[in-house]
Formats: sequence, C-alpha cells, structure tokens
Amino acid sequence: MSQNEFLVRRGLYLRPDFLSAKACASLKQVMLTSGGEPATIYDGGDIEATVDESTRRALSVDVVAEASRTVELALDGLREDLSRHFHRSLTEREPSEYLVYGPGSFFAPHRDRATAGALLAVDRREVTAVVF
Repeated sequence: MSQNEFLVRRGLYLRPDFLSAKACASLKQVMLTSGGEPATIYDGGDIEATVDESTRRALSVDVVAEASRTVELALDGLREDLSRHFHRSLTEREPSEYLVYGPGSFFAPHRDRATAGALLAVDRREVTAVVF
C-alpha cells in the first residue's frame, strides 16, 4: 500500500497536482527569501498567540500578495470538492499562513481547532488544508 493510499483510507483528501511544479518552485523561492519570525501557537484558552518553541519550532514568513494569490485561488477552487469529501458546508476560509520547517523544526501533536469555550476564529474551524 502506498503512503497516499494509507492517508486516503484514513479520510484525508489528497490533491498531488494542487500546484504546478513551476508555481510550487516559485512560491518556495519566495518563502525561503522572505523574512521570518518564530511561528506562534494558541495555547489552551489564550486569546493571543504566543511563541513556545517546546511546542512548535518553525518560521512564519510573510509572502507577498502576488505569490500567495495562486494558492488562494487554488484553495477557493477546491471548496466544493472539500465540502463533499468532508460532508461540511464550507462557506469561508481563513487567510493562508506560510511556514518554513527546516532542520530541527517541528510541531508537537495538536488539534487545529480551539478547545471548547475559546473565543478564537479557529473555534469555528471545520477543515484544515496543508500544502507541502
């Protein structure tokens, strides 16, 4: 069984051709040359994001609008497929976040949804998309 089959059998939605090789290479170059700062987390019921490198060690990078437009349009184009796959009505999405995970980087096991009672936008999150 391939790794993709393994993931699909567990309910993940995979789109190997999400970005063209050219668009991916271009975005990667922008990300690697953009300034970055330590990525933040929301811990428990905290309303403000904090840096905790024992939980997450990665760089959050600012990507110029022109470079992110391709990703944003591609994500919007998947909305109907994702809605069907996850049996959810997906009407809006959060802005994309761009992260660089280099050697020694990690994100400890976590849920991409706030804990009950949190007053965060992620409290409404139904689906998370990760683009490698």
